[in-house]
Amino acid sequence: MPAHQYYYQTPGHNIAAGVVLSSMVLIVVGARFWTRLWYRQGIKADDLLIIPATVLTVATGILIVYGTAHHAIAHRTEIPAEHAKNPLAVHSDQLTLTSKIEYPISVMLPVILGCTKLSFLLFYKRIFAARSRGAVNMVLVGFMVLIGLWTVAFFFATVFYCKTNFFAIWGSALDLMTFCTKGMLRSLALCISDFITDVFIIVFPIPLIYRLELSPKKKAATAGIFLLGAVTVATSLARMITTIRIVKAGFDPNEDEVFVITTWVYWGMVECSTGILAACLPTLSFFTRSVVFERPWDTLASAFGTRPRSSPARDDGLSERIREEDTLPYKAGHGGAVQVHSKPRPSHDTTEEAYEMANGRPV
Repeated sequence: MPAHQYYYQTPGHNIAAGVVLSSMVLIVVGARFWTRLWYRQGIKADDLLIIPATVLTVATGILIVYGTAHHAIAHRTEIPAEHAKNPLAVHSDQLTLTSKIEYPISVMLPVILGCTKLSFLLFYKRIFAARSRGAVNMVLVGFMVLIGLWTVAFFFATVFYCKTNFFAIWGSALDLMTFCTKGMLRSLALCISDFITDVFIIVFPIPLIYRLELSPKKKAATAGIFLLGAVTVATSLARMITTIRIVKAGFDPNEDEVFVITTWVYWGMVECSTGILAACLPTLSFFTRSVVFERPWDTLASAFGTRPRSSPARDDGLSERIREEDTLPYKAGHGGAVQVHSKPRPSHDTTEEAYEMANGRPV
Protein backbone atom coordinates (compact mmCIF):
# COMPACT_ATOMS: atom_id res chain seq x y z
CA MET A 1 0.00 0.00 0.00
CA PRO A 2 1.51 3.38 -1.01
CA ALA A 3 2.43 5.74 1.84
CA HIS A 4 0.01 8.58 2.53
CA GLN A 5 1.11 11.93 1.08
CA TYR A 6 0.52 14.90 3.40
CA TYR A 7 0.10 18.45 2.11
CA TYR A 8 3.65 19.39 3.13
CA GLN A 9 4.96 16.51 1.01
CA THR A 10 3.45 17.81 -2.24
CA PRO A 11 5.44 19.61 -4.96
CA GLY A 12 3.28 22.74 -4.81
CA HIS A 13 3.77 23.34 -1.09
CA ASN A 14 7.52 22.74 -1.30
CA ILE A 15 8.02 25.07 -4.25
CA ALA A 16 5.91 27.68 -2.45
CA ALA A 17 7.99 27.25 0.69
CA GLY A 18 11.23 27.61 -1.24
CA VAL A 19 10.18 30.61 -3.33
CA VAL A 20 7.69 32.55 -1.19
CA LEU A 21 9.42 32.17 2.16
CA SER A 22 12.84 32.99 0.69
CA SER A 23 11.39 36.11 -0.94
CA MET A 24 9.70 37.19 2.29
CA VAL A 25 12.92 36.75 4.24
CA LEU A 26 14.88 38.84 1.74
CA ILE A 27 12.25 41.61 1.75
CA VAL A 28 11.94 41.78 5.53
CA VAL A 29 15.68 41.67 6.19
CA GLY A 30 16.16 44.30 3.48
CA ALA A 31 13.57 46.49 5.24
CA ARG A 32 15.43 46.01 8.51
CA PHE A 33 18.71 47.25 7.07
CA TRP A 34 16.97 50.03 5.14
CA THR A 35 15.55 51.32 8.43
CA ARG A 36 18.99 51.18 10.04
CA LEU A 37 20.61 53.15 7.22
CA TRP A 38 17.74 55.62 6.74
CA TYR A 39 17.78 56.64 10.40
CA ARG A 40 21.59 56.51 10.58
CA GLN A 41 21.55 54.15 13.54
CA GLY A 42 24.43 51.98 12.43
CA ILE A 43 24.47 48.22 12.03
CA LYS A 44 24.28 46.36 15.33
CA ALA A 45 25.53 42.88 16.25
CA ASP A 46 22.01 41.45 16.18
CA ASP A 47 21.67 42.75 12.59
CA LEU A 48 24.91 41.10 11.50
CA LEU A 49 23.85 37.68 12.78
CA ILE A 50 20.71 37.82 10.64
CA ILE A 51 22.86 37.97 7.49
CA PRO A 52 24.27 34.39 7.59
CA ALA A 53 20.88 33.09 8.73
CA THR A 54 19.25 34.79 5.73
CA VAL A 55 21.83 33.58 3.21
CA LEU A 56 21.61 29.98 4.41
CA THR A 57 17.80 30.06 4.54
CA VAL A 58 17.64 31.25 0.92
CA ALA A 59 20.14 28.50 0.01
CA THR A 60 17.83 25.99 1.71
CA GLY A 61 14.90 27.28 -0.34
CA ILE A 62 16.90 26.96 -3.55
CA LEU A 63 17.83 23.36 -2.73
CA ILE A 64 14.20 22.48 -2.00
CA VAL A 65 12.99 23.97 -5.28
CA TYR A 66 15.81 22.25 -7.20
CA GLY A 67 15.06 18.91 -5.56
CA THR A 68 11.34 19.24 -6.26
CA ALA A 69 11.98 20.07 -9.92
CA HIS A 70 14.17 16.96 -10.26
CA HIS A 71 11.74 14.63 -8.44
CA ALA A 72 14.14 14.24 -5.50
CA ILE A 73 11.82 16.11 -3.09
CA ALA A 74 8.01 15.88 -2.74
CA HIS A 75 7.70 12.93 -5.13
CA ARG A 76 7.17 9.25 -4.43
CA THR A 77 10.21 7.02 -4.26
CA GLU A 78 10.77 5.16 -7.50
CA ILE A 79 11.46 1.55 -6.51
CA PRO A 80 12.97 -0.74 -9.19
CA ALA A 81 11.28 -4.10 -9.64
CA GLU A 82 14.28 -6.02 -8.30
CA HIS A 83 13.98 -4.18 -4.94
CA ALA A 84 10.21 -4.44 -4.59
CA LYS A 85 10.50 -6.94 -1.73
CA ASN A 86 13.12 -4.90 0.17
CA PRO A 87 12.72 -1.14 -0.45
CA LEU A 88 15.37 -0.36 2.18
CA ALA A 89 18.04 -1.73 -0.17
CA VAL A 90 17.17 0.70 -2.97
CA HIS A 91 20.12 2.79 -4.18
CA SER A 92 18.97 4.87 -7.13
CA ASP A 93 19.86 8.19 -8.75
CA GLN A 94 16.69 9.69 -7.27
CA LEU A 95 17.57 8.73 -3.69
CA THR A 96 21.18 9.77 -4.16
CA LEU A 97 20.08 13.26 -5.19
CA THR A 98 17.54 13.35 -2.34
CA SER A 99 20.28 12.58 0.18
CA LYS A 100 22.66 15.10 -1.38
CA ILE A 101 19.98 17.75 -0.89
CA GLU A 102 19.05 16.66 2.63
CA TYR A 103 22.62 16.59 3.96
CA PRO A 104 23.62 20.24 3.34
CA ILE A 105 20.20 21.41 4.55
CA SER A 106 20.61 19.40 7.75
CA VAL A 107 24.09 20.87 8.26
CA MET A 108 22.80 24.41 7.72
CA LEU A 109 19.78 24.08 10.03
CA PRO A 110 21.58 24.39 13.40
CA VAL A 111 23.63 27.32 12.06
CA ILE A 112 20.53 29.17 10.86
CA LEU A 113 18.64 28.49 14.07
CA GLY A 114 21.63 29.38 16.24
CA CYS A 115 22.29 32.69 14.47
CA THR A 116 18.61 33.63 14.70
CA LYS A 117 18.41 32.81 18.41
CA LEU A 118 21.59 34.78 19.11
CA SER A 119 20.19 37.73 17.15
CA PHE A 120 17.13 37.71 19.42
CA LEU A 121 19.27 37.53 22.56
CA LEU A 122 21.65 40.30 21.46
CA PHE A 123 18.64 42.50 20.72
CA TYR A 124 17.27 41.81 24.20
CA LYS A 125 20.68 42.59 25.71
CA ARG A 126 20.81 45.93 23.89
CA ILE A 127 17.28 46.85 24.92
CA PHE A 128 16.83 45.43 28.40
CA ALA A 129 20.33 45.12 29.89
CA ALA A 130 21.79 48.53 30.71
CA ARG A 131 24.08 47.27 33.47
CA SER A 132 26.83 44.80 32.67
CA ARG A 133 26.50 43.25 36.13
CA GLY A 134 22.72 43.30 36.21
CA ALA A 135 20.71 40.12 36.58
CA VAL A 136 19.13 40.46 33.13
CA ASN A 137 22.51 40.86 31.45
CA MET A 138 23.98 37.88 33.29
CA VAL A 139 21.05 35.65 32.29
CA LEU A 140 21.27 36.76 28.66
CA VAL A 141 25.04 36.31 28.43
CA GLY A 142 24.78 32.86 30.00
CA PHE A 143 22.04 31.85 27.57
CA MET A 144 24.01 33.22 24.60
CA VAL A 145 26.97 31.04 25.60
CA LEU A 146 24.61 28.07 25.85
CA ILE A 147 23.14 28.76 22.40
CA GLY A 148 26.62 29.17 20.93
CA LEU A 149 27.67 25.79 22.31
CA TRP A 150 24.36 24.28 21.17
CA THR A 151 24.96 25.52 17.61
CA VAL A 152 28.53 24.24 17.41
CA ALA A 153 27.63 20.88 18.96
CA PHE A 154 24.75 20.15 16.59
CA PHE A 155 26.68 21.44 13.59
CA PHE A 156 29.51 18.94 14.09
CA ALA A 157 27.11 16.20 15.22
CA THR A 158 25.31 16.61 11.89
CA VAL A 159 28.46 16.80 9.77
CA PHE A 160 29.80 13.58 11.29
CA TYR A 161 26.58 11.75 12.11
CA CYS A 162 27.89 8.86 10.00
CA LYS A 163 31.35 9.46 11.47
CA THR A 164 33.71 9.45 8.47
CA ASN A 165 31.57 7.07 6.41
CA PHE A 166 30.28 9.83 4.16
CA PHE A 167 29.40 7.38 1.39
CA ALA A 168 26.59 6.06 3.61
CA ILE A 169 24.89 9.47 3.69
CA TRP A 170 23.77 9.14 0.07
CA GLY A 171 23.67 5.35 0.05
CA SER A 172 20.69 3.10 0.73
CA ALA A 173 18.60 3.01 3.89
CA LEU A 174 20.50 -0.15 4.85
CA ASP A 175 23.76 1.83 4.72
CA LEU A 176 22.25 4.41 7.08
CA MET A 177 21.09 1.69 9.46
CA THR A 178 24.60 0.22 9.46
CA PHE A 179 26.86 3.28 9.62
CA CYS A 180 24.61 6.09 10.94
CA THR A 181 22.92 4.45 13.89
CA LYS A 182 22.28 7.63 15.93
CA GLY A 183 21.13 9.92 13.12
CA MET A 184 17.46 9.90 14.11
CA LEU A 185 18.19 10.45 17.80
CA ARG A 186 20.36 13.43 16.86
CA SER A 187 17.50 14.90 14.82
CA LEU A 188 15.07 14.37 17.69
CA ALA A 189 17.43 15.97 20.22
CA LEU A 190 17.87 18.96 17.91
CA CYS A 191 14.10 19.48 17.55
CA ILE A 192 13.29 19.11 21.26
CA SER A 193 16.08 21.43 22.44
CA ASP A 194 15.22 23.87 19.66
CA PHE A 195 11.59 24.04 20.81
CA ILE A 196 12.55 24.56 24.48
CA THR A 197 14.96 27.40 23.68
CA ASP A 198 12.41 29.04 21.37
CA VAL A 199 9.85 29.13 24.18
CA PHE A 200 12.38 30.77 26.51
CA ILE A 201 13.39 33.37 23.92
CA ILE A 202 9.82 34.39 23.09
CA VAL A 203 8.62 34.54 26.72
CA PHE A 204 11.74 36.17 28.24
CA PRO A 205 11.05 39.85 27.34
CA ILE A 206 7.38 39.90 28.40
CA PRO A 207 7.89 40.47 32.17
CA LEU A 208 10.60 43.04 31.37
CA ILE A 209 8.19 44.99 29.17
CA TYR A 210 5.57 45.11 31.92
CA ARG A 211 8.15 46.64 34.29
CA LEU A 212 8.57 49.67 32.04
CA GLU A 213 7.01 53.01 32.98
CA LEU A 214 4.48 52.95 30.17
CA SER A 215 0.73 53.07 29.88
CA PRO A 216 -1.03 49.68 29.91
CA LYS A 217 -1.93 50.19 26.24
CA LYS A 218 1.71 50.70 25.22
CA LYS A 219 2.83 47.74 27.33
CA ALA A 220 0.29 45.48 25.65
CA ALA A 221 1.20 46.75 22.17
CA THR A 222 4.94 46.28 22.76
CA ALA A 223 4.43 42.82 24.26
CA GLY A 224 2.24 41.95 21.29
CA ILE A 225 5.11 42.64 18.89
CA PHE A 226 7.25 40.06 20.66
CA LEU A 227 4.41 37.57 21.11
CA LEU A 228 3.91 37.52 17.34
CA GLY A 229 7.15 35.58 17.42
CA ALA A 230 5.11 32.73 18.91
CA VAL A 231 4.58 31.69 15.28
CA THR A 232 8.19 30.49 15.42
CA VAL A 233 7.37 28.40 18.49
CA ALA A 234 4.37 26.93 16.64
CA THR A 235 6.48 25.90 13.64
CA SER A 236 9.16 24.55 15.96
CA LEU A 237 6.49 22.48 17.72
CA ALA A 238 5.14 21.21 14.39
CA ARG A 239 8.64 20.17 13.31
CA MET A 240 9.21 18.42 16.63
CA ILE A 241 5.93 16.50 16.35
CA THR A 242 6.64 15.35 12.79
CA THR A 243 10.18 14.35 13.77
CA ILE A 244 8.87 12.31 16.70
CA ARG A 245 6.57 10.50 14.27
CA ILE A 246 9.49 9.82 11.91
CA VAL A 247 11.73 8.53 14.71
CA LYS A 248 8.92 6.37 16.08
CA ALA A 249 8.41 4.78 12.64
CA GLY A 250 12.15 4.21 12.23
CA PHE A 251 13.28 2.53 9.02
CA ASP A 252 9.83 1.24 8.20
CA PRO A 253 9.75 -0.24 4.66
CA ASN A 254 6.13 0.96 4.38
CA GLU A 255 7.25 4.58 4.71
CA ASP A 256 8.27 6.47 1.58
CA GLU A 257 11.89 7.55 2.00
CA VAL A 258 11.56 10.66 -0.17
CA PHE A 259 8.44 11.76 1.72
CA VAL A 260 10.25 11.32 5.05
CA ILE A 261 13.14 13.52 3.91
CA THR A 262 10.69 16.02 2.38
CA THR A 263 8.98 16.37 5.76
CA TRP A 264 12.31 17.13 7.43
CA VAL A 265 13.48 19.77 4.97
CA TYR A 266 10.04 21.40 4.53
CA TRP A 267 9.48 22.08 8.23
CA GLY A 268 13.11 23.11 8.60
CA MET A 269 12.59 25.74 5.90
CA VAL A 270 9.36 26.95 7.49
CA GLU A 271 10.89 27.29 10.94
CA CYS A 272 14.06 29.03 9.75
CA SER A 273 12.16 31.60 7.71
CA THR A 274 9.56 32.34 10.38
CA GLY A 275 12.36 32.71 12.93
CA ILE A 276 14.06 35.36 10.82
CA LEU A 277 10.76 37.15 10.24
CA ALA A 278 10.09 37.15 13.99
CA ALA A 279 13.58 38.51 14.71
CA CYS A 280 12.82 41.45 12.40
CA LEU A 281 9.35 42.18 13.85
CA PRO A 282 10.38 45.14 16.06
CA THR A 283 11.94 46.90 13.06
CA LEU A 284 9.24 45.70 10.67
CA SER A 285 6.44 47.07 12.87
CA PHE A 286 7.99 50.54 12.71
CA PHE A 287 8.74 50.24 8.98
CA THR A 288 5.16 49.32 8.08
CA ARG A 289 3.72 52.08 10.22
CA SER A 290 6.10 54.66 8.82
CA VAL A 291 6.03 53.68 5.14
CA VAL A 292 2.61 52.10 4.69
CA PHE A 293 0.52 54.38 6.92
CA GLU A 294 2.27 57.62 7.84
CA ARG A 295 3.71 58.65 4.47
CA PRO A 296 0.54 58.06 2.41
CA TRP A 297 -1.39 59.95 5.10
CA ASP A 298 1.07 62.86 4.92
CA THR A 299 0.64 62.95 1.13
CA LEU A 300 -3.14 62.90 1.43
CA ALA A 301 -3.09 65.60 4.10
CA SER A 302 -0.88 67.81 1.94
CA ALA A 303 -3.27 67.43 -1.00
CA PHE A 304 -6.10 68.81 1.13
CA GLY A 305 -4.00 71.61 2.59
CA THR A 306 -3.54 69.99 5.98
CA ARG A 307 -0.12 70.27 7.53
CA PRO A 308 1.34 66.78 7.89
CA ARG A 309 3.05 65.59 11.00
CA SER A 310 6.80 65.97 11.15
CA SER A 311 8.69 63.11 9.62
CA PRO A 312 10.89 61.18 12.04
CA ALA A 313 13.64 61.41 9.44
CA ARG A 314 13.57 65.24 9.74
CA ASP A 315 13.18 65.78 13.47
CA ASP A 316 14.39 62.42 14.80
CA GLY A 317 11.07 61.87 16.56
CA LEU A 318 11.48 64.94 18.80
CA SER A 319 7.91 66.20 18.34
CA GLU A 320 6.43 62.80 19.17
CA ARG A 321 8.77 62.44 22.13
CA ILE A 322 7.58 65.76 23.55
CA ARG A 323 3.92 64.79 23.07
CA GLU A 324 4.51 61.53 24.91
CA GLU A 325 6.88 62.74 27.60
CA ASP A 326 4.38 61.77 30.29
CA THR A 327 4.95 58.11 29.37
CA LEU A 328 8.74 58.32 29.20
CA PRO A 329 11.33 58.32 32.00
CA TYR A 330 13.11 61.20 30.25
CA LYS A 331 12.17 64.25 28.19
CA ALA A 332 13.73 66.51 25.56
CA GLY A 333 15.33 69.67 26.87
CA HIS A 334 16.78 72.73 25.14
CA GLY A 335 18.89 71.92 22.11
CA GLY A 336 17.62 68.36 21.99
CA ALA A 337 19.34 67.42 25.26
CA VAL A 338 17.81 64.59 27.24
CA GLN A 339 16.77 65.25 30.84
CA VAL A 340 15.87 62.35 33.14
CA HIS A 341 12.73 62.59 35.24
CA SER A 342 13.18 62.47 38.97
CA LYS A 343 10.87 59.47 39.21
CA PRO A 344 13.10 56.35 39.20
CA ARG A 345 12.61 53.52 36.79
CA PRO A 346 11.23 50.28 38.12
CA SER A 347 14.20 48.44 36.61
CA HIS A 348 17.73 49.77 36.43
CA ASP A 349 18.52 47.11 33.83
CA THR A 350 16.28 48.70 31.21
CA THR A 351 17.85 50.98 28.61
CA GLU A 352 16.29 54.07 27.07
CA GLU A 353 16.06 52.16 23.77
CA ALA A 354 13.27 50.07 25.31
CA TYR A 355 11.18 53.21 25.70
CA GLU A 356 12.08 54.33 22.19
CA MET A 357 10.82 51.00 20.86
CA ALA A 358 7.61 51.22 22.91
CA ASN A 359 6.90 54.64 21.39
CA GLY A 360 7.18 53.39 17.84
CA ARG A 361 10.74 54.37 16.94
CA PRO A 362 13.25 51.93 15.45
CA VAL A 363 15.91 50.59 17.82
